[in-house]
Amino acid sequence: MSGSAGPPPKSASSKASRWLVGLALGCGGLLVVAGIALAIAAFWLFGSGPQVASEKILGPQSQGYVALPDPAGDAGIAELLTVFIGEVQAAEGSRSDLPEFLRGFEQMQQNQGAANLQMWLPREVTVAFEQPAGAEAAEILAAINLRSFPRLIKTIVESQAEVSDAVYRDHRVQDLGEIVMAFHGTTLLAAASRETLEIGIDRLEDGSSDRAPPALATDESLTHGDLFGRLPAGSGLLEAALGKLLEMFPARDAAESLEQVSDVVDGQFSLDLVDADALTAELWLTCRGAGAAQRWARRLSGSERLDHGLTVTSEARAEGARVETRLELRGLREALRAMVHDEEF
Repeated sequence: MSGSAGPPPKSASSKASRWLVGLALGCGGLLVVAGIALAIAAFWLFGSGPQVASEKILGPQSQGYVALPDPAGDAGIAELLTVFIGEVQAAEGSRSDLPEFLRGFEQMQQNQGAANLQMWLPREVTVAFEQPAGAEAAEILAAINLRSFPRLIKTIVESQAEVSDAVYRDHRVQDLGEIVMAFHGTTLLAAASRETLEIGIDRLEDGSSDRAPPALATDESLTHGDLFGRLPAGSGLLEAALGKLLEMFPARDAAESLEQVSDVVDGQFSLDLVDADALTAELWLTCRGAGAAQRWARRLSGSERLDHGLTVTSEARAEGARVETRLELRGLREALRAMVHDEEF
């Protein structure tokens, strides 16, 4: 009997090979999917999210502002944080008994502590001074762009919101008593009252911040520092800052005792932390007249030794009703040490 032979039977090893190949492809596919999911999760967790420039909260009615453009990226702030961490660790317990080969590790730990603090510093902050209808004085409105985990922080904060919390233009408004806050994207808005917070939300939603506020125009030479801004009379902060300046430079004679805080109607400033020991500042004061400006210029010129090892040196000159002051403050490291160790700071 003749006939064609059938196909040879598949061996067990061939079946096992195909099964292993299929398993490998399946695992590879799962790994790809897991990798994509992990990448999306990492992007969500570490990405900044939809943030707006913090200066966008300024508008034509803003009475003043303070800007902190990039605290985490400044070398002076980083150095000061390193010194601060070192002083805190020294206050907790002396480590002078460490062997020489371990002191490098201690220094590295201090640097890592400063880096950890820097991670939680905001990307940028702008504080505006607003006076809503019916308010007796200017109130604070702040926009904060978080650097680390902004989406996660927003999710946690909003998850703690009460059901009764108000919603304004699709933004959950959380009233914490002393402060009212909301998120615009992942930009945190905070204010002293709901009325002031709504001013900021309206500007961001309506684009009214795009109309440049002429009252807040600041000389470009004063916008390069770590902290800069413009403060109007009546904000409270200008008066407090001028009071501190008068304390730094006590009157040398009766003529210099005539300076009045009320003689200053506007103040622009720029502060720059050079390193952990020195701070420089530029101040432009607008006074009510040339005579007041000359008195302030005389008062703010000179060198004084302050408490806790601080020294301040200043040069001021009057031009019409304006006073331009350049100031340097040294001894920050020693003052920081006194503060941390609580030496009657």
